Parts: sequence; structure tokens; C-alpha cells
Amino acid sequence: MATYPYRSLNLPNELRILTLFPGERSDPVICRLSHLDLTTFEPFEALSYCWEKSVVHSRDLDEKIISISTEESPGSPGEPALICARDTLGMHGMEYIYIGFGGALPGGTISCDGHDMPVGGELLRALQCLRDAKEPLRIWIDALCIHQQDIVERNKHVKMMTSIYQNASRVRVWVGDVVGLEPPLFKVLDDLDEIVIDLKEKLERSRSIEDRQRCFMSHPKWYSVDWYTLAQFLDRAWFERVWVVQEVANAKEVVFQTGQHCRIAWDAFCNHIINLAKCRLTEQVSHPSALANLVTMTDIRQRVQAGRKGSEASIPSLLSKMRNFKSTLPSDKIYGVLSILDPDISIDVDYAQPAETLFTNLAIRHLQSGNLDLLNYCGEPHHPTTLDLPSWVPDWTRPKWTSPFSERGLKYRAAGSTKPHFSIDASSKTLRVRGRLLDAVAIVNNAAEIPMAQYEPYDRLAMDGDLDARARTKMMYKRAQRKLRDVDENMVLLAWPWPRDFGWAKYENLWRTYMCNRLPDNEVPSEIYGLGWEDHMEWKFENTAYEEDTEDTGPYHKLIMKLFLDEEAVRKRSAFKQLFSGLWSNRVSRANRSWCYNRRFFISEEERYGWAVDGTRPGDKVAIINGCDFPFLLREAPDGGTYKIVGDCYIHGLMEGEALGDGYTEIELLIS
Repeated sequence: MATYPYRSLNLPNELRILTLFPGERSDPVICRLSHLDLTTFEPFEALSYCWEKSVVHSRDLDEKIISISTEESPGSPGEPALICARDTLGMHGMEYIYIGFGGALPGGTISCDGHDMPVGGELLRALQCLRDAKEPLRIWIDALCIHQQDIVERNKHVKMMTSIYQNASRVRVWVGDVVGLEPPLFKVLDDLDEIVIDLKEKLERSRSIEDRQRCFMSHPKWYSVDWYTLAQFLDRAWFERVWVVQEVANAKEVVFQTGQHCRIAWDAFCNHIINLAKCRLTEQVSHPSALANLVTMTDIRQRVQAGRKGSEASIPSLLSKMRNFKSTLPSDKIYGVLSILDPDISIDVDYAQPAETLFTNLAIRHLQSGNLDLLNYCGEPHHPTTLDLPSWVPDWTRPKWTSPFSERGLKYRAAGSTKPHFSIDASSKTLRVRGRLLDAVAIVNNAAEIPMAQYEPYDRLAMDGDLDARARTKMMYKRAQRKLRDVDENMVLLAWPWPRDFGWAKYENLWRTYMCNRLPDNEVPSEIYGLGWEDHMEWKFENTAYEEDTEDTGPYHKLIMKLFLDEEAVRKRSAFKQLFSGLWSNRVSRANRSWCYNRRFFISEEERYGWAVDGTRPGDKVAIINGCDFPFLLREAPDGGTYKIVGDCYIHGLMEGEALGDGYTEIELLIS
């Protein structure tokens, strides 16, 4: 098939616009490409979509057997038949099964200016559904309006994304064809609307997140909201792609579209999600990565619309937020955010350049500004990667289960007022810094599942009033919470494997470490929060106990407390906690979630307690690097002369400049 004869563009002042001629869904797609001068105003729309399949997950569609009963099913008309899910592709009214199970639509051909033009299956379906039955549609679509085989043109278009999406009268977000969830999705949004309207005054008077949570969960409709449908809608590839962020950020108006007729305004959908996220109620929806991505997109869109684009200094933080977004090409993790950065920031777009060169040059550029905060975003070497990068260069293609402590808002000055002192050896790709080796990891609590498992609190059948299903759902919740309780139980057992290992100094170090010795507002907790930690631990054990575990309140309360306090002292302590420690307990829990999310508890060789990234191993060295606010874990490289960055860490007792005294010698550290 001959390729379409693209005419050259006068870039960056000109672009191509696709005119999609009217037609019904089943009609052939007929269109034309024309050039548009950006200095003149001619209205057009823009499309935001995924090139491949629309649903994220993938099942073996040849193995998935379903029962259907339609006029098209094999056997006698109207009788149920067992077929493969793949076979529903093309069956009228049943294709949503194939799409919903993660099936990829077959590609096809459209007619553009009289030329046959091959297109992918998802774009073909979008074109069939987006066009009007009577009026032509003028729309910009990257796959068709950019000559994809012309690398020079592609490079220049990356710099034009801001003007393209800003000039579009509307951006249509194609999330995929219908999968049968659309009517109940509208009901979910209506239910959330009603809840928010009913609670408006109460929410305005609420002083804390906990108060707002109680408001939502006390509403009679809260437990009947179909969270399953919302989760399924978010199970779309669009919510995971890096390019879509700048597309919605720069758009005047954004509309979600699925199928021909289901359209939802961006604000109508996202505002509810953001409200739930702010109240930490999004665990109701079992698709945490999509939710986090949607919150990130909404935040970036608000900033860009308000004229606050990313600065040079904010690039690492922005790229960190984009780690969980996916891109086909590694370089697109950088190029995909250029249009949401300040236009004065100059980063050359060159797809012929290796991604390793792009990532390394960006890291050097940031380090040479005199700021070593970039190192906080390095590490987690256990994640597979296709890139060959030194450990001091963040690999933005790797997912990161937790963000750096600094990004989460924790405030410390582990290196005191020391200034950065570093140099880069370009030939060996080695970073030389000044710092101190303080300690080493001895034990790591590997009991936690990282990333933390999400649970689906409402079984689909439970929506229909099935009491057995509700009981199963309740047990599912308890099992998920018990996993979290087991992590804390293991932490205590690692700290005090035998009663003789217990001591009140260790006790205080442990509860302070549990919350990184900071309340959610970064205040240092007073000693009374030790009782709050006890109360939180006791609640967690009691809340997850099975019927046969009624006495199960954890190793600390079952064993250690009874050995070190007499019965009367234990009774008085418990009574005091019941009366006064509710607020303390809640703030302990919030601090732990805020600072230590998806991190692993560890004990050092000097018996200090701390928090590290997943992938930490015994033997990793605890180091402070001059000019950095948080310690790092370093791992000796195979060459024996250099170290690899594992990640930032918290280590109790060495977070506020204590290591700058005479006990630790400043040395040169080589990081490869």
C-alpha cells in the first residue's frame, strides 16, 4: 500500500488539520488533510487517545470462556452457548465483552484525500464514533496530522504541542468504545453529586480530614455508590499514558468520550475524584494508580490554566509525579512534559539521541545548578529497566513505589548547614561527593507487600443486597487489614525478638521511628504520643482479629507489657488511653501513612531504627552527603571502589545534624 503523500509544513507556524466527513458508525471513514496557518483563527478540535488498546489489563481471550444468548450465538436461536471471549469481536451488541477483557481492536483502512491510509484499531473506532451524522468535524490527531516517518517534523511538533492544544476549541478524550458501564457510571456521578450537595454545610464546617471522612461515610447513600463501575471506568489505558497530561493541561475544554454518545465533561468527572482523594477515601476504588494519575493530571491542569508552569528547579519533582505514567519510548518521559514547563526552559528534542544521553544530560544540568536534591529521586535498583544509567541519574521510566521524603513534605536537615561539594567524571560517569558513612543495614522487614495491596470493599454481588456477598466482602477487608497488621507485628518482633531485648529507651525509639518523629504538620511529637502509638497498635490488632483471636492484641501488649508492668499498672494505662488517646492515635496513624507509605522498616548494625525504600538489603551503608537534607542508603558496587544509590532513608537519631560531630569522618564518596 502506497504511503500518504504528505506536503511539507511551514513549522512552527503551520499544522495539518483532519476534516472528518459525516457518516454513520458503520460507514467507511472518509477524510482529508489540509494545512492551517496558526496566525489565523480557524476553529478545530484535538483528540487525546491511546494508540493501542483502550483497556489496561489483558487476559488470555482464547482461554476465557463465556456464556451468551443472542441471535448470533452458535446453536439454536435464543439458547445460551459457551464461546471464547475473543469470538464476541464483531458480534452486534456483544463486542463490549472483548474490549472489556482487554482485547485489541483490529486495524483498518480509511480514505484520506482519495488515498488508502492504514490506521490502528483504536483510532479507527474513534473516528467511526467521533464523526457527526450531518456536519464535518475538523480535528487534529497526532497519528495522522504528523508525518510520523519524518523524524525532523516529529521533533519540531513536540515543541508545538502547547500551541496546538491551547488553540483547539475543545479536546476530546477518547477512552475507548463502550463496555456496558456507561449508564451506571452516570448514576455514580449523580449519587456523588447528591452526597456532596447534601453535605455542603457540614463539609465547610469540618476542621480535619477525619471529620470530612465521617461526614461522607455517615450519608445514607455512601454505601450504595457503585464503586465497582467507577473502578472499571478508570481501568483504561488513557489514564496511564504520559502524553495525555500535557494535552489536558493546555486545553480550553476537555470532554471524555466513550462510544458514540457517552460524553462527560472533565470537571463533572474529576471534581468528585479530587474531593475523595483529599479526604483519603479513594481506597473505595480498586485502581489506585489511575486515581493517583488523575489527581496528578488535575493538579497540573489547574496550575497550567492559572499560568503557573513548571520551573527549571521543579523538573525533578514533576518527573517524579509522572513516573507511573507509561510511554512507548523512554525519551517521551521527558519530551511529554515540555509543554507544561516554562517556555524559557530549553531542552532539545532529538529522537535520534539515545534516552541514556537525554536522561544523563538533564541530571548533569540540574546538578550543576548547585542543588543535589536530584539524588533523592534515584535508587530502587531492583526494578527492571532497559536503560544503562549510573545510579546518580534518575531513571524516570522506572516506577517508584514511594516518593522521596522531601517530596512528601517531611522536614529534616541531616547534613546540617554543609554545602554541596561534587564533581562529575564524564568518561567514567562517576559522581564525586563529600559525605560521611554512618551505619549499615542489619535487618529489613520484608513482611510488607509493596506496593501495598488495595482491596475492593464492595463485592459486585453485594450491591444487590446479597448478605453472603457482604459477609465475603467484610472478610476480604479484614484479610487486607490483617496483612497490614502482620507487618507491624513483625516490626515489633524484629525490634524485640525476646522479652529481654525490651527497654524503655528502645520503646521510645520505636514509636518515634514509626512516625519518623514528626506529626503530620512536622511538629516533634511529645512523649504522650507513645500512648497514642500503643492505642493505634492495639486497635489494629483487635480490629483484624478473627473470632478465635479475641485475646490477640499483638506481641507488645500480650507479652512485653505484662512482663514489665504489673496488672494494676496495665489496667490504669489502658483506662487512660481509652479516655484520652483517640486523637493521639489518629495522628500517629496519619503520620505513618504520610511519611512511610510503601517503605520498609529496618534495623541498623548500631541498633538504630529506620525506614528505607523497597529493595534495601542488609549490608547497605547509611550515608550523609553534604548539602542533602536526608541520609541515603548506598550499596557497594562490584568494582569495590564505588557505590550505587539505593534510595533516601530515615534513620532515627541521625536526622538533625548529629553525624557532623567528631564521631564520623568526612570522606570522598564515589557514586557510579
